[in-house]
Amino acid sequence: MNPEAKYVYVARNPWDCCVSAYHQAKDVSVYLFEDGTFDDFFECFLEGDFGCGDYFEHVVGGYSLKNEPNVFFVTYEELKTNTRNTIVKLARFIGDRYGNMLENDGKDGQKLLDIIIERSAPESMRNILALNLGGQGNVEADESLKKLDISSKVGHGGSKSHSFVRRGEVGGWKEYFSPDQLRRMEATIAKKTHGSDVMSLWCDIREEALRICGESE
Repeated sequence: MNPEAKYVYVARNPWDCCVSAYHQAKDVSVYLFEDGTFDDFFECFLEGDFGCGDYFEHVVGGYSLKNEPNVFFVTYEELKTNTRNTIVKLARFIGDRYGNMLENDGKDGQKLLDIIIERSAPESMRNILALNLGGQGNVEADESLKKLDISSKVGHGGSKSHSFVRRGEVGGWKEYFSPDQLRRMEATIAKKTHGSDVMSLWCDIREEALRICGESE
């Protein structure tokens, strides 16, 4: 890590992250997974074999850096439940001048904060984080996209437009996991996060998953 750089790490609970990654794999043709099922993808997620590396290795590593002075560590769930305060904290982390713009400028600061909240909502971000798979205006990137002939087959009917933002909610995992899959996820969590208290970030979600699969005490 560059000590002169500032890093923002957003950690999301593994259950929702698994579902989100599943839809990403189905929606973008380069994964060759458009006919895959959640059951298929679940196996890949547990093994860390789906094109983005091992989730647990990544989040344990990120969590270990949370107290570094140049790291802003936050959970996706906190962003959703405490959006306003998190934005102010992030602004202060980026630089005092940005924090002051939101906190010390009276009505102007509150107006600016309201605009940021509105524009960072899922409804707005779906348009902002829409990728043109046909070309980005960068010669090297466009050449790669052309060779791969990537399309968003499921979400956009084979179009060259793909949005990285789907529902942007917390808790959607309950619509996908079977009790047996929740038990296997718990076993994987216990194994791959051993020695770290990273899962303390999601105690409530973990307890709910254990209740659903009948593993709670």
